[in-house]
Amino acid sequence: MKKLLCSLLALCMALSLCACGAKQEAPAATEAPVVEAPAETAAPETEKPYLDNLPEKDFGGVPFTILIRETRAAYLVADEEIGEGPNHFDVPGFGADFAYTVDGGELGELNYETFNACNATIVFNGVSVHPGFAKDKMRNAVTMAAEWQMALPADERPEYTEGYQGFYHTLRVYGGTDCVEIDMILRDHDKAILEERKQFVLALAEKMNAKYGANAVVCKLQDCYSNMKEYIMPKYEVVERAEKAMAKANVIPKIIPVRGGTDGARLSEMGLPCPNIFTGGHNFHGRFEYLPLQSLMKATEVVINLIEA
Repeated sequence: MKKLLCSLLALCMALSLCACGAKQEAPAATEAPVVEAPAETAAPETEKPYLDNLPEKDFGGVPFTILIRETRAAYLVADEEIGEGPNHFDVPGFGADFAYTVDGGELGELNYETFNACNATIVFNGVSVHPGFAKDKMRNAVTMAAEWQMALPADERPEYTEGYQGFYHTLRVYGGTDCVEIDMILRDHDKAILEERKQFVLALAEKMNAKYGANAVVCKLQDCYSNMKEYIMPKYEVVERAEKAMAKANVIPKIIPVRGGTDGARLSEMGLPCPNIFTGGHNFHGRFEYLPLQSLMKATEVVINLIEA
């Protein structure tokens, strides 16, 4: 039951495991645990109490549930996929030298590289006129948005890229003749190439403004998170710890770059090196997403091995 509970927590939340230096005090041995087995099925005294209590603690205005065992701690946060989950997380207050998130893919996946990420919002300001009298008057924002989409590099879209290849991705399109808004994401493992992508869309906006008029196209960029590799490589032993924890669970590590991001990317940038270990899931963000229970249980075993290390 304890392993199943821990598995469900890992499935539903991005779990950060403090590897050392947690400042919270371990619960006294005399305190009553929150999770108790019935008397007839009580765990033997040799079993370790991983879920002794579940106190709430406020870190920077955001409530987190903490699991405490000696000097190991875990915080559960919602992984928002856009790098904002840890914005109010108090890294110095957490008091750890390094951490792990449980937010990876298939069995054995281990990540210490993510995309560098930038989001873009592009607004096309049209001029709406009755179509019967539109000649030389209408400026159709829908037509402008279509022109923008066709101007993006055709082979640098998610459906045509893999591995370390970055992309331009149009997520959503809203609006009509008078105004259209596009939400885009720009991604690349190489920070310099991401900067080139940012300059490309800014230059495209200027080009279209030269054609359609000032402020016909407004492009706003927002950096989201960085490739955590540069922050983890100086402390690569945190990756090796995860490899050993997997080997102990008879799981073969598969070190691959994340074609996306995790809260660990932001935490690493904030000074808490934070590799990512697997959950066992497949087909993320689609109708056929699934997670085999056997893989999830293995993820739980790896988590326990990291706690015990």
